[in-house]
Amino acid sequence: MKRVRMLLIAVYIYFSLLIAELASITVLIISNIARACKQYAAEDYTGLRRGMRRLKLSLIPFFVLNFLLCMAVALVIFAASRGFAIFIPWVWIWVVCAIGITYLIAAGTSAYGILFVRALRKKGLVSKKQMVLYMVFQFCFVADIIDMIVLLKKYKEGTHA
Repeated sequence: MKRVRMLLIAVYIYFSLLIAELASITVLIISNIARACKQYAAEDYTGLRRGMRRLKLSLIPFFVLNFLLCMAVALVIFAASRGFAIFIPWVWIWVVCAIGITYLIAAGTSAYGILFVRALRKKGLVSKKQMVLYMVFQFCFVADIIDMIVLLKKYKEGTHA
């Protein structure tokens, strides 16, 4: 019984922190998208390229740490319940929330990449088909980093100005 009470307290604390995290992440994502849109409107394509590179590369440690932390929490929940946690609905809610928030962050970091690709299309450097493909990759885990590296190598600074 003591284990269950401690587990419930941990879950309540976790969800409280999750809500606070979600609120701050939402504010940061909105400001990030607004900044990228402002650069696109000002035709600051070099700024978009730099923003894409900085944001995507600087968040790699966050995503690795996030993955490891979520795996550790899942392992503790699974071990503490002796495997029965897979039948508990709140565990699945936690899994969906963890994946959803992580995806929200990844998608929110794609504003610079998407607008950079639109700028390349506007300049006639990529076809519509390439633009759509690059944009789709910006919304996929890991593929967004690979896509960013391809864009950075293929379209060096100054080729899009």
